[in-house]
Parts: sequence; structure tokens; C-alpha cells
Amino acid sequence: MNVTYTRRRFLQVSTSAGTYLLTLPLLGCSGGSAGAASTAGRAGTSGSGSSPSHGADAAPTALSYLAPSEGAPHAATWMAFGATVSAWGNDAGMTAAKPDGSTDLPLSRNIAREDLLRVAAQLSRFESVAMLVDTSRATNLNLGDQDLADANAFLTKMANATGNKNTYQSVPTAVTSKTIVPPYEVDANGLPLGRILVGLPSVGPHAGEPLPPVNAAGVSFPRLPINDLWTRDTAPIFAKGSDGSVYGVNFNFNGWGQGFGRNNDGLGPSSNNANGLRSVTGLAAGYRYDTVKMGPYNASTGLGGVTFQPIDGDMNIAGAVNLLTGAGPVSTWLTMEGGGVEFNGKGLAVMAQSAVINANRNPGKTTDDVARELDRVLGIKKIYWIPGIKAAEITDGHVDFYMRFPSMEGSSTTTTIVTTWDGGTLNAADSQPTSTDGLNLAALLAALPGGSSPITSSDENVGYFGVANPTVKVWQPLPATATAATMTLGPITINQIAIGNLAAALQTPNQINVVLLPTPDLGKVKATVNARSTGINNAVVTYRNDFENTFAAGYLGYYEANRCIVMAQFGDSTTDLLAFQILQTLYPDRYLIQITTDGIANGGGTIHCATQQQIV
Repeated sequence: MNVTYTRRRFLQVSTSAGTYLLTLPLLGCSGGSAGAASTAGRAGTSGSGSSPSHGADAAPTALSYLAPSEGAPHAATWMAFGATVSAWGNDAGMTAAKPDGSTDLPLSRNIAREDLLRVAAQLSRFESVAMLVDTSRATNLNLGDQDLADANAFLTKMANATGNKNTYQSVPTAVTSKTIVPPYEVDANGLPLGRILVGLPSVGPHAGEPLPPVNAAGVSFPRLPINDLWTRDTAPIFAKGSDGSVYGVNFNFNGWGQGFGRNNDGLGPSSNNANGLRSVTGLAAGYRYDTVKMGPYNASTGLGGVTFQPIDGDMNIAGAVNLLTGAGPVSTWLTMEGGGVEFNGKGLAVMAQSAVINANRNPGKTTDDVARELDRVLGIKKIYWIPGIKAAEITDGHVDFYMRFPSMEGSSTTTTIVTTWDGGTLNAADSQPTSTDGLNLAALLAALPGGSSPITSSDENVGYFGVANPTVKVWQPLPATATAATMTLGPITINQIAIGNLAAALQTPNQINVVLLPTPDLGKVKATVNARSTGINNAVVTYRNDFENTFAAGYLGYYEANRCIVMAQFGDSTTDLLAFQILQTLYPDRYLIQITTDGIANGGGTIHCATQQQIV
């Protein structure tokens, strides 16, 4: 739906229900420790990449763009108080969870919304947060002012540290890479309560300093029509222009390829999209992956759910955020989401083909086509392509659930890639890893220097890695008491190492380090989530039979912000602690804050999916 918004419409920012004040600066949010605001508002760039005129008689000048890594200084973080009724269903009539999962999203909706403010509160300690709040629309049965009141109430709850999920663990000694016993406080049944675990910087100017307080005044609530909460996918990706200005790239969000064409209003599938809405084998026809749990949507009452997810608001978030920040808009033919690309700020990226080279987003396009366009709009010169997996979930396998680059600007280890690991079993017939994680890792290793099909030359390696011929090591950190071992899976050699020895291993000169994050025991996670996250009317949140495939229990979904890392704890104390220790090792100069995100994860996403950085 093509909608023209005025600045007046966007600049209604509320600090309390019914009271509207302009607290989000038009020219960018305060950068916390970053200090700088984004550049002033400008006319948009053309699709060819030319800059706007900078004066009445000035001729357009060709621009280049470079997107810095996530850990580079932020002016702000953009989030959305989503999980609206149109996207998640109405939980008002729910009294119990059902094994078919039809109640999961409605029962998780309010929990997810509290999760969002928990994330925002942690970020507010270090930088400004702009959380979009829905305006009253026919497809959202909650009045906009009620949404605003709810957001403020949750923020107050966070600032006051009310409830187990918003209080700290009582940890008698610092958690380090040598900690053996998980520090998580438990209930009478031994299940983790979900209290916040904090690690302090061990190096740098803030080493050992206590965690700064929540800054509720640093969280603002711009008003905008929205549907869901995934700003990683709906907000623009910001890049710095060669003129020194900040630009926002709009990647034409189309509902993760679910049949919403450019001329569609976002309220239903496009008639010209052959893929249309997809169903799941063994489940009722016509249901889509993220809405299979909800049943048919009733436009009058909102009870039940939706057979497709309206995205009429979310399709316009990128353009709206560009207006709010004053970032120069950059257009592209490429249809994709922010979760579909991970980049290191030095011209390297990793992407999953399943989510980009896909007829539901970019029909007829090749990896070369995508690479040329990403070079133009984000300054990405080389892409490590991994296979991903189509149709396993709504995103077709976003790369940010598989692989990440710890920031070259912020991390002490500048040549590290972090990836997930689910065990990587072997297929006896071909001695190849059969898991998605294993296949992705094999593809990455083949493309890295020294692999079977490297994508960089020795000269390029010097620029990207600081050495012409780096070696590559794959590390699987294990709990502190583990014994070192080596495991071979087809083309993959994995070095298993006790977590306490990881820091030294990463400092080996001339080495690219690939670090594997663990996967939690989903049985433990399910029991914990149900124990500490009861839905409306005290209903158990989930009995979902396919919980293991749809709950987003990925430690890779952390977010790099100014001076801090915010990550999830899921309820498996052993892997929660190990993932915490791994990220402590990778980011020794940052505060590490581990929080629960039970509602967001039950909706299929992570902290990373719910955040998008605005660069300085």
C-alpha cells in the first residue's frame, strides 16, 4: 500500500497515555555513550545510487555507501511494540494451551510485549531506544492509546525491577569462564526463575564498573501503524554515505516472501504471486508457519487468529523510520530482510541463499545479482553464501539464526565468526554432516581461506583478515571441566575445548576463528517456559507438539549495542551458562546482560530480530 506520511503524523511521541510530547529528536536519537546524533533530513536518493542535490544549483554527485558492523557506535536502537492482535491473535478468551499449538501466539502475546520492554530497558542503560507503538487501526482491536499505556506500564515495571524476570541473580562471585555450577536461581521444582544475569567488562575503560541504571527517559514511543515486532526485518538498514551522511536502505519488506507484492495493500496475498500462502505438511491446509497456531481470524472479534498475517503497517516502517531520523532514503530492487544479511563493517558478509535467492522474494535473480546490489547500497564486497533451508519456517532460514560476525570495531578478536551447532550428525553413506548447521558450516569453511573454493585472494585476505594466508580453526567450547578433543565430520574438523581455554586459543596469530554456540535442551526449555511464563488466566503457555521446531532458542540471537551485549537465557541452565561464558570471552570489553525472552522466542524470534541499530 503506497501511503504518504507527513512529518506531523510521525512526530507524536508519548510519555504517558493520552499525553503527546516530542521527545524523539527529528534529526536522530541521542547516542548514549556514542554521543553523536544522525545527520539532518535530506531528500531521497535515486535507485541508481546518486546523491540528492545539496543546493539549489548543485548537480547530483555519485555516492558510495558502507554499512558499519552492528557493534559500531549507535545513535539509537529501533524496536516495535508489536505482537498486535492482527499478528498474534487475541488472548482474552484463552484458558488453556492445546497440543496443536492453536493457542500459543495468543497466550504468548502479552509475555512477548513485556519481553520487548525488558530488552529496551537494558539498552536504555547505554543508548536511546525508539519503540514504535501502533496507532488505532481496524486490524488492531487494541486502541492505540491502550497500547501506549501498556508500553509505559511495562517500562515502569522494568525500571522498578518488579518480578523475577526483572531482578538480578544473587551471584556470590563473578561469573567467569571457569565457573562450573550454573548460577541461575530456581523455583521449588528446580526450574530457573529467569532472573537477569550480568557480566561486567574485564578489560577496557569500564572494566569492573557496576552496571549503569535503567534510563526510562531514554525510551521513546513514536506512533505509527505497525503489525508485528520484528524491526530487524522491517526497519531500514543504515549505512554511511561517502559524503559523511547517514542513509537508510529500504529492502521492500513483503512479509518474508509470503505473497505480498509491491502493488498489494499488505492485507492479503498478491494475486500474481504463484507461491501464495504456504501450508505445513500434516497441519490444516491454508495455515502459514507463523500463524498455524492461531486459526481463522475473525475481523469483528479478533478471537482466534489469522490465516495470513497483515503487513500493511510493517511494509511502511522503513520509509517512516527514514523520515523520523532524517536519514536519506536509498531505494533498491532487492527484496529481503535485515535478518537475511550479516556483515562485518569491512565489506564482508554472510547470507543464506534460502532466504534471498528465492522466487518468493527475488524471482530470476542470482547470487551475483544480489552481490552487485549489496555492494552498491551497503558496500559489501564479498559474500559467504551458506545454503540455509527453505520453508522450514517463515523466514526461509535467516542467516542471523545461523552465523554472526562479532564486531570488528568492538571485539578483541577481529577474525571470528560465531555460528550455531546442533550436533551435526553424519550420514554414513557420504560422510557429510546432515544437519542444517553442519551443511552451513561446511559451506562456510569451503569459502574461507584455505577451503576447497575460497572466495578471497591472498591480497584481499590482508585487507579483511590482516594476513595473506590465514589458517582457519573451528572451536566448540564445552563446560569448564571438559577435556580437549578433536571431532571430524566429513570436511569439518571441530576442536573441542574447555571454555576456560577459549580466550587464549582465539589469540593465535594469523588465524580465523569459527566458534560454535550450543543448542539448549528444548525439553528443559519447554518445562521452564511453562513454569515461569503463564499466559492469561494463568494458562500454561504451550503444549505445542512441534515446540522444538518453532521455539527460537538460539543464543546467536543476541544484540550488540553501545558498551553492552544483550542475550537470552532459555531455561537450560547448563547451555545458558556456557553461551554466556562464550560471549563473555568474545566481548570482554562489554557488559553482558542475559535476560528471558520466553514470549518473543515462542513467537519464533530473538532479541536480534526485534532490534535494528541506527548508526552514528
